[in-house]
Amino acid sequence: MILSGWALAFCTLPVLLFVNCAPKPKLLPEARTPENVLRCALDNQPAFETLACLVKMKMKGPEAGFSGTIEFFYKEPDIFAFYPRTLFGIGGFEATGREDSLTVYFPRRNEYFRGSFSDFDETSPWKWDVPLHLLLDLILGRSGLSDGRARYAGREGDAFLFELEDGSWHKSYWVDSPRCRLTKSRWVGEKEREVLEVEYGGFKREGPAEIPGVIIIRSHPSYSARLKFVERKVDKPLPDALFDLQIPSDAVQVSFESSKSD
Repeated sequence: MILSGWALAFCTLPVLLFVNCAPKPKLLPEARTPENVLRCALDNQPAFETLACLVKMKMKGPEAGFSGTIEFFYKEPDIFAFYPRTLFGIGGFEATGREDSLTVYFPRRNEYFRGSFSDFDETSPWKWDVPLHLLLDLILGRSGLSDGRARYAGREGDAFLFELEDGSWHKSYWVDSPRCRLTKSRWVGEKEREVLEVEYGGFKREGPAEIPGVIIIRSHPSYSARLKFVERKVDKPLPDALFDLQIPSDAVQVSFESSKSD
């Protein structure tokens, strides 16, 4: 089919607009040294005092799964709360916490837990291979890349690779050098089964930073999670009531034995 000149011009206009509005590199080719790319990537990390967001979350594991939308709230210093809007499958819960103190309510069983992150992670209700505190860090954009010990370890295409030793973990980070965006990380623990891979995509601009709209987590052997940010609001006033978990008076408090005590 032969298009008229008017139709052809009309059809090419969106293409021209897309090209003109396409994101421009943060660093010019001559400025893409490892030091500059790392510094630029750290500047591209989100920074906020409060965060309110809607996250579509899908978690899969051999024993349990969760799929639904989570309302997540955070304010400094390390105070958080999250509430499910919808629950499907096993393992639904809502929680509040402050530093390492955690309160979790299981609506379907009408039970609640109060204790530490480490005790909760090592008990049957969690039933997932990735610690809860790490999942929260990923929602908050705490990738670990800002650690001052990160060192340049090579290049893969347009990605610069940085590595660091953090306790029992060897961490690797892939940073897109033109856009200064962390696109992938891989954590390898001392034990063979401790392997965690994180992919970042669907980037959106938020002020001067470009933040991922989708985070995918995979853990050996068959655990995975997909987080999609539907809405994010930063540095907005959050009422204290959001962080006060309402537990029914007839709920049963349960305690979990940590495997460390075995």
